[in-house]
Amino acid sequence: MLEDTQENVDDIIDPTAETASEEAESETTGSDEPAFAILFELDNLIGNARYAAFEVLSGILKEKNITFTGPQFARYCLFSKPQFYIEAVQEAVGAKKLSTTKLIEDVENGIGLHLNSSKPDLPGGLKKIMEKAEPRGIQFAAVSCLPQKILNALTSKLDLENLGIKLFTFKDVDRHFPRADAWLRVAKEMEVDPRSCLVLGTSQYACKSALTAGMRTIAIPDPLTGFQDYGGALMVVDNLDEIDLDELFEYLPE
Repeated sequence: MLEDTQENVDDIIDPTAETASEEAESETTGSDEPAFAILFELDNLIGNARYAAFEVLSGILKEKNITFTGPQFARYCLFSKPQFYIEAVQEAVGAKKLSTTKLIEDVENGIGLHLNSSKPDLPGGLKKIMEKAEPRGIQFAAVSCLPQKILNALTSKLDLENLGIKLFTFKDVDRHFPRADAWLRVAKEMEVDPRSCLVLGTSQYACKSALTAGMRTIAIPDPLTGFQDYGGALMVVDNLDEIDLDELFEYLPE
């Protein structure tokens, strides 16, 4: 069962996060008017990179007469980059003879092709949140660990800068991204108390790490992460359109 293979949530908690959170808190509380920020994952909330990886990998394996399903992807592949899960997939489906390096490259290239050929747009629900947040001076930021070339193409299509969304990129990441220290870096650079940040997360790892950083979360799992534990989130929704804006803004400053 999927639950039996899920990694311990403790694996995603950065032991230095509590100290870092305290430091960020002390450095961002000097303003008379408390700032607030809404943070989200660009790769999966907007780019659907996780599903693109599944489509590419299952297609590659199908060409080798190997069936690879969504539940299998959810079991082995919910990590930041293909390099962290390809070997486990090869072991599970009996594809050891395939080149691991080639598979990683093919999946990464496939994700890039998917994002370059698609017409990404901000979800309607996120646009509504931004419209209601604008008069309150709430800041928005996105985090990403996509390769720079892919990221450049995606952000140019989205025109994030003109939308008022700050982008924070992370090149050297481990299996679980974003970790608490990533969220804390964003809060620090935006000069916002971590306790005044709301994170829109698409996976257990993103939400739990935000909670570890002292932030509040809303979970928007996709079909590949819907089975995960989202305890501690303010709400769990299938998509951002389901969010009751009046309820959401009860948690946000006037």
